[in-house]
Amino acid sequence: PYINASIIIQLLTIAIPSLERLSKEEDGRAKIEKITRYVGIVLAMVQSIGIFIGLGTQYLVDTSWLTYATIGICSTAGTAFLMWLGERITENGVGNGVSMLIFASIVSRVPKLFVGTLPIWELLLLGILVVGLITLVTHVDQAQRRIPVQYAKRVVGRKMYGGQSTYLPIKANSNGVLPLIFALTFLQFPGMIAQFWPNGAFYKFYNSYMGTSS
Repeated sequence: PYINASIIIQLLTIAIPSLERLSKEEDGRAKIEKITRYVGIVLAMVQSIGIFIGLGTQYLVDTSWLTYATIGICSTAGTAFLMWLGERITENGVGNGVSMLIFASIVSRVPKLFVGTLPIWELLLLGILVVGLITLVTHVDQAQRRIPVQYAKRVVGRKMYGGQSTYLPIKANSNGVLPLIFALTFLQFPGMIAQFWPNGAFYKFYNSYMGTSS
C-alpha cells in the first residue's frame, strides 16, 4: 500500500498544481511524504477489509462487522509499522528501507521451494536458477550509463580552474520495480473493490477473465 500510495501521489503531483507547488517548496518534501503515509494507511485499510470479505467463511468463523473492523485495524497497524521500519532503515543509510523489506519477503519464500520430494539434481538446478536470477536482477539494477562531462578551463587571477573530465551516471533502470508493482496493483484493485459484493455480477466476471479467484 505504501508503494502504491507513493506512485499515486507522484502522479497527482503532476496533475494537481497545488501539489506541484508544494513539491518545489523547501519543506514540501516532508509534507508530501506525510500525505503519502496517510494515503498508504487508507489503502491498507481498504485492501485488508476487501480481501477478507472476499475470503468470507472460507477463513473466517465470524463474519460480523466487528470482525472485519478488527482485521482491518490490525492489518493497517502492521502496514504502519512496516512503513516506520522502512523509514528507519533508510535514515540509517542501510539502503532503501521499503525495497529491502519487500526483498526480504520475497527471499524468505525461497527455502519453501526446496522443501519437498524433488530429486537432488532438480534441487541443485533450482538453486542455481534462483541465485542466477537474483544476481541478474541486482546487476541490472546497479547498471549505469556514464555520460562523459568535460569542464572548460577558466582563469581567475593567476590561477587556472576546471579542465577536468568526469561523467554523469544515469541508471539503466531508474524506475526499478515500481512500474511493475503499480501495474499489478492497478489490475488487482477492481477485484479488491468487487470483493465487497462477492455475489455480484462484476465479481464473477472479474474472476472469470482475470483469474483472481481464491
